[in-house]
Amino acid sequence: MKTTHLQHHPSLGYLAADSLRKLPVGLLLPHECSGFVSFRAHPFRKPERVIKNLHAALRPLSMYDSGSYCFYGVQSDSPLAPLLLWDGAHFLNVGEKITVIEDTEFECYLDREYFAGSLKVIERSATSVTYKKVARLAAESDDDLDGWSFCLPVGPGDATVLNAVVKRILEIDVPRKEILLCGTPGSNFAYFDKVRIVGQDITAPPVQICKKKNRLALEAGFSNLVILHDRVFLPRNFGEIVRRFGPRYPLMTLQSMFFDNRLSMHPRRYSDYGMALGAIASGLQGVSRNCSDAASIAPSIFPEIERTGFSYASAMRYNSDSCYATGSLYICRKEVWNAFPLDESLYWVEFEDIEHGMRLSKAGVPCRVNPFGITQSITSRALLGSETLVQSASGKLGRIGPRYFSVLNKKPLINISSKTALARLHQFASKYLVSRAAVSIPTGVCHISVRAWIELINHVVQQSTFKNDIGTVREFISDFERLVLFDQLPSTRQEFLVNRCGFHDT
Repeated sequence: MKTTHLQHHPSLGYLAADSLRKLPVGLLLPHECSGFVSFRAHPFRKPERVIKNLHAALRPLSMYDSGSYCFYGVQSDSPLAPLLLWDGAHFLNVGEKITVIEDTEFECYLDREYFAGSLKVIERSATSVTYKKVARLAAESDDDLDGWSFCLPVGPGDATVLNAVVKRILEIDVPRKEILLCGTPGSNFAYFDKVRIVGQDITAPPVQICKKKNRLALEAGFSNLVILHDRVFLPRNFGEIVRRFGPRYPLMTLQSMFFDNRLSMHPRRYSDYGMALGAIASGLQGVSRNCSDAASIAPSIFPEIERTGFSYASAMRYNSDSCYATGSLYICRKEVWNAFPLDESLYWVEFEDIEHGMRLSKAGVPCRVNPFGITQSITSRALLGSETLVQSASGKLGRIGPRYFSVLNKKPLINISSKTALARLHQFASKYLVSRAAVSIPTGVCHISVRAWIELINHVVQQSTFKNDIGTVREFISDFERLVLFDQLPSTRQEFLVNRCGFHDT
């Protein structure tokens, strides 16, 4: 029997080896184990293998040899247990056994829904459970990392950024690939002959982002999926990155950077790997939009989600059942995705990524970061350009944000021309201004400064009038988002504006 002694990376602040009790000298195992894994040391026997500096972005696949495995105290000693047990179950051969032993009564991670059809319990006590693997798991239908489906939900707007994203995908170092678009891209899209378009029957508004991504997963021709937004610029050596991480991966993502200046200096982290906080992480639920079932993310609790918040999570830590890959980039096996698809009752910017990540985690599919590469977000949502929370390796929360004052020329915050922006503001004014002469909108200018644009918006909004009923107020807010802000207001801000008008019916 080969023994493996695991030791946490010291920066995590997780339990250190010398703070844990030693393994029992006369430990009796329920069956013969080829591999024994624990964070606890034996009183006098040296382990065959020591893995130091373990963290969530490190995948110690070398310890999963052939034969049966035993994990002792792993769930109680380490937050990384779900990641270790996921790999243990997936690299276990069919017909072999895996045992999880703890000091006290416990709920075993391998009892979760994802493992139910492949791991059969053959022996259970209050402190130990042994499974026999009777079938392959969904993520191990094959170990092929050469065939990939790159899937992008798209809309009919300008395709300049989409062209750059698709061009990069065509350059990626994988032997076999396909590119799927869900929706019809803008007329200036340059690669109609290189992509397959699906889901043109999916209507908008509202933007049914979950339905689009689920359709892409169903239509994909390869078992390895990359579902990404059309602003995510992948590394050219993506094939090397996933091969280094290895097969049989769970829901996975890459860390992402955004540069707000044209010289690509001073990057900041942007929309990659998050962690729910507060009441949502503690299990608060609401009523689903399409039925009376309880759901972890639902319209009735959107304001509470925004109030209690979420943060960027550290790639080195694992926060069980509260981590999630943001919707910008998913790397997942097709069989896993189709078993646990996105909730189609949720629409664009309705925290569908948080719901998905938490639901998968509770079902037994963890989310983790592949540390061998990063992506670049070419554009940024205006509302994501403010200061936000970020978790450090030690678990402490800090803050990151944009550089408001810089000598470097900034990228446009909103990907829209002055001509189009002024035309839409004119459309908004035509609907809500009593007198067209109240505000003059210079629709013919080539360029408008930031100050002039903000002053113009302020004048238009100040002079706007509408009926004082809740339907009209919500219509005004919707038009403001669509024609002036070019983004969606947070739910808390929408409700604040409705309440300011004297309505409390949400």
